Amino acid sequence: MCCCVMQLLKGTAELFGTELALEKEYHFTSAKGAIFSWHGAEIEVKGGSAENVYTSDVTPMVSYINAHAALENLRVSSSTLPFPPPV
Repeated sequence: MCCCVMQLLKGTAELFGTELALEKEYHFTSAKGAIFSWHGAEIEVKGGSAENVYTSDVTPMVSYINAHAALENLRVSSSTLPFPPPV
């Protein structure tokens, strides 16, 4: 039994890091989620309760991408060490 159907109409967006396909319906039951877009998106939500649907400019995504970049830089720099990195 489906309680909510979401569809990406324009732009690009992701649900917990997984890119959403344009014009594909995603069916959710008893789930909470966060959809994020770097450049904006138009999303249609049908069914279920829309009481918790909102948009916000406040997001931790920039911090997440910065942490990812810092870890990747550490991985790259450790590959030039004269001894193997710890396992």
